[in-house]
Amino acid sequence: MLHELNRAYAAAPAPPQSTALTITNRFKQLVATSLKSNYSISDYANLLHISPNHLTKSVRSITGKSPTKWLEETIVLEAKALLFQSTLSVAEIASEVGVTDPSYFSRLFKKHAGVSPLVFRRMIEKS
Repeated sequence: MLHELNRAYAAAPAPPQSTALTITNRFKQLVATSLKSNYSISDYANLLHISPNHLTKSVRSITGKSPTKWLEETIVLEAKALLFQSTLSVAEIASEVGVTDPSYFSRLFKKHAGVSPLVFRRMIEKS
């Protein structure tokens, strides 16, 4: 009986990944490896050989978030790590994470973190 169960389990093929899941995983991988390149969603769609609309629908259907939100959250997460691990200025950190305008970077950071980059760094130093 164990032999029959083992054979039945081994014979069952793994369910195929959906196209949306594949696109989402490839998008996340590109974001992680090319964050400093300051790509737009259209650029990522071109790299994946799909339309921006298809990228948006695929990522949103799998994660519940838009690609833009994923990109912004990744930028803020990387910035938090740099604020914690380095003594770089906010402008230098903005440049490191691919944002050319430091004031836009500060607004983006505050939108996602709830505090400005400088306040975040001070909170880290106090803890």
